[in-house]
Amino acid sequence: MRPSKFLLETCPVYSYLARFIFVLCGVFAMSNGSVAADNSKINAGGAGEGFAIIGLNGHESGSNSVWVWLAGNIRIGRSDTANSSDLSGVGIFDATLTPDDLQLVRQLHQQLCEAAVADPKDELRPIEPPTLYVVECRRDGEPVQHQGRTFELGRVLNGKLVDFFLRTRDSYLSQSRPVARLNVEVANVEREKDQFLVSIRFVNGGQYPIQMDTPDRWSTAMGYQLGFGGENEEDRTGWGGGNLAGLSLENKSEFPDGIALIPAQGSVIFKFLTLPKNRFTHGTYRFNASVNGYASAPGIAPSLGRVVFHSDYTAPTRITFSHDYSPTPEN
Repeated sequence: MRPSKFLLETCPVYSYLARFIFVLCGVFAMSNGSVAADNSKINAGGAGEGFAIIGLNGHESGSNSVWVWLAGNIRIGRSDTANSSDLSGVGIFDATLTPDDLQLVRQLHQQLCEAAVADPKDELRPIEPPTLYVVECRRDGEPVQHQGRTFELGRVLNGKLVDFFLRTRDSYLSQSRPVARLNVEVANVEREKDQFLVSIRFVNGGQYPIQMDTPDRWSTAMGYQLGFGGENEEDRTGWGGGNLAGLSLENKSEFPDGIALIPAQGSVIFKFLTLPKNRFTHGTYRFNASVNGYASAPGIAPSLGRVVFHSDYTAPTRITFSHDYSPTPEN
């Protein structure tokens, strides 16, 4: 099951998609033109009849999706984990459906194939942003794809699909295999003359390269952010980091074309000179980072697209400062 040409052409009808590319459109909007031209080579996680549920979260947020196939495969796309305190980073994950869920998937698939060709129902008020569905069925022995908004399917089927989506996007992660996996961490914060050199590391824990613009090219007008900050372990006072997106990159020579290609099981580091917003006292600080940006995983469907996530709160980077700092000209 792959995103249909019709869905790709109709994505622009959703006005909020004009400012970002959601997961289905993002599959074919990558810089690698060969992927767009030959999608038969895309690793889609499964083949044959199945369906996908895509949850949109607004024009400055990422999307989450669940793709399932009657053969028993499930692919989970998590591009927005900002509100998940127990899940850091984003990624695409593969797993095998349990026997009970496979039976449920077959039932939902049959109901979706029937509802997709029926007249839209008006039992529910339109929801913006909507939850979308894509389904591949066989009609007269040929594969046919349908897509639409789940609230047009009627109250009962919409409820079943949304419940299935919300449950499986979380419950299968612990037993899944990461196909694409992007995380972030604060690598270091050190005093450099009258400023601080902040190093942010992006880590690829998946099986495919991940591509992104360097953060100095991220448009803050689009809501892109690379946030970081620290907290004193003793008195809980904050270091006051702020948004690094759009700032000059101190190691720009490592990325001469403004593109970072993070290899599978590899990482890249971006360095910035900045100042804390607040006065802070000496001591050990716990640093975390957050991201609202765009990343692509060429060769994978769905791709990542708009990504919104944070570093691992349970494993912050600890850095000790031996002197107090006050944001005054003397410092």
